[in-house]
Parts: sequence; structure tokens; C-alpha cells
Amino acid sequence: MKKICYVVSSEMTIKAFLKEQLRDLGQEYDLTVVVHTENKTLLDELSIKGSLITLELKREISILADIKALFELVSVFKKNKYDLVHSITPKAGLLCSWAAKIAGIRDRIHTFTGQVWANKKGIKRIVLKIFDKVIAYNCSHLLADSFSQRDFIVEEGVVRKEKINVLANGSISGVDLDRFVRNEEERASIRRKHNISDETCVILFLGRLKKDKGVLELLEAFNKMDNYDCVLMLVGPDEDGIEKDVSTYNNNGNIIRIGYTDKPEDYFSVADIFCLPSHREGFGTVIIEAAAAKLPSVASNIYGVRDAVVDAETGLLHEKGNAEDIKDKLAILIENKALREEYGNNAYKRAHKLYNKAVVNKALYRYYKEIL
Repeated sequence: MKKICYVVSSEMTIKAFLKEQLRDLGQEYDLTVVVHTENKTLLDELSIKGSLITLELKREISILADIKALFELVSVFKKNKYDLVHSITPKAGLLCSWAAKIAGIRDRIHTFTGQVWANKKGIKRIVLKIFDKVIAYNCSHLLADSFSQRDFIVEEGVVRKEKINVLANGSISGVDLDRFVRNEEERASIRRKHNISDETCVILFLGRLKKDKGVLELLEAFNKMDNYDCVLMLVGPDEDGIEKDVSTYNNNGNIIRIGYTDKPEDYFSVADIFCLPSHREGFGTVIIEAAAAKLPSVASNIYGVRDAVVDAETGLLHEKGNAEDIKDKLAILIENKALREEYGNNAYKRAHKLYNKAVVNKALYRYYKEIL
């Protein structure tokens, strides 16, 4: 069996996006997963066949920790002599591509899933953009998880167009259509738990609570919607200290806060509208997961997200960072249940047609076989 190694910064990325893909790859290849985690049984718990190597791959820049991780990766790669290494997420990509090149690994792949510098200015933007250029230079092959993201980084001079591809119709690993289905029993159960009536419209944000995910604008928009029978449900870990802002806006108790969940499908079932007001996004897989549960989306009109939402067909796109526009677009769907259902059904059909995980996995296997 060919030996391949996946390098990922966070176990959350594996749990949220990669576990089904890694399960399949573990049957086809001698798989190693390198990830920043303290859970030594992570792969066993996720039924992934392979070897786990834990390294300190922090999301944020940490010079000493990053240098240490780089040398450790070089050692791992030289020792195991992988046929192919594949990194996901920016920090993993920077360290993995460099280490793999130093270690003499011939086939080095990175998947771009969004650019952390896209909304930065000044020296920070320049430095972070250079990091992406280093990844592109060090890798032998590159992927983007959406066509609009690929076009963006080509236009920005990060990579030549002929070097970067998009698998199938986009996304990191597609959507598990057997998992992300609308469950009426869960809908009723969770609504009862939180005292939400059947008639109340539930707006859902699911993901990491960060400023660049547009959560503050969403809170501001929702604060202007007192005249509607609606609830905002925020699901995911707080990574930017946003809890205090949630408390400030939650005077009426109509904002429901849920931490990290490994069962996002339950909350898609509860909701009526999914909202992703992100400032930057490589693709927006969570929108397709919501679509598989027949949810229409209100989301930012930015690269990446435009691939996941067809405006005025599967949802509505709003101006990035514009709380008033978010409010207006949400109001359209809250007021018109028939339109919500129409967009939700359209989103469901599109998710099934274009983003089945089996289609993306098959495209990845073909890609690996061509390279190897």
C-alpha cells in the first residue's frame, strides 16, 4: 500500500470535515494523520484506520513552537518516507510543505480553504500572503475548495492557474447525505428543551464564534428584529471572546447559546434559516450541510460562499459586514415561509446533485492515483 500522511492543525477540522474522507482513505492507503491534539485515541474513536502522530501545530503564529514543529515534521517525514503528504489549514500547510520539501518527499499537496490575509491590511496582510506564496512554492500540487477561491488567489499572484485544481464541484470532502438530513423528532425535542414554539422562526449560526465570521454583525442585525417572532441560535466554540457581546444583545432572552457540538445535524433540523455572514471563507461547507437538511441560507456575497449559495435560488446573499443588509435579507425569509421552503428545497436538490461526499472522494482518489 502507498503511504500517505495528512497534516491538520486542529482535531476539530477532522471531526467537522475530514473524518468520512479519512475513513475511506484508511482503507485504500497506509494512512498517517498528524494533528494538534491531546487525544491519543482520536482515530479509533472516529473509526479511522491509520496511525496518529500528535504535534503542537498552533493556529496562531508562535515562533518557537512553530520551529519545533517544523523540525519534528522533518524527522517524521524522513523516518516514514511517505509517498505523498497532504496538508489542510494554513499553519499546517506552511510547516508541512516546508518540512516535506526538506525531507525529500516528492509529492506534496496542500488544500487552500480560505485566506487569513484576505481581510487584513498593511504589513500583516503582506506577511500572511507571503506565507501562502511559500506554501504554493514548496508544494508540488495544490487544491482549492472552491472555484471562486482559486480564481482569487490566482488573481492575487499567489499561485499560477495551471498549478491549482478544484476537485469535482468544490468543498474539502463533500457532504455526508446520510448524516445531514432533516430530523423532525430532533426538531421537536430541541425546540421543547429551549421553549421554542412551532411557529417561531429559528435563525442558526453554526461554526467558530469569531469576528471574521461576521458574528458581531449578525448580533447587531438580530437586535433590530424585535418585531419578528424569531430566535437566534449560536452554536460553536467562542474563539474571540464574543460571549460578552452575546450577553449585551440578549436582553429578551431570544438568543440561544450552544457550545461545540459533534452533532451539528440536530441543530440544522431545529432551524428554519441558516446564516453565515462571514468576512472570508474558502467555500462554506457548512452551508451545503445546512442545504442537505433543506435549509435556505443568508450569507455574505464573498468568494467561496458564492459557490455554496445561488442567490435568490437557494438563499440570499448580503453585502459583507453590513448588518442592515443582513437584517433585510433575514426579514425576507422570515416573512415568507413559502419562499423559505422553496429555497430550502432548491438547496437540498443542489447539495444532492453536486456535493455528495462520494463524488468528492472519488475525485480525490483519481487525483492521488494520477500523482502517484
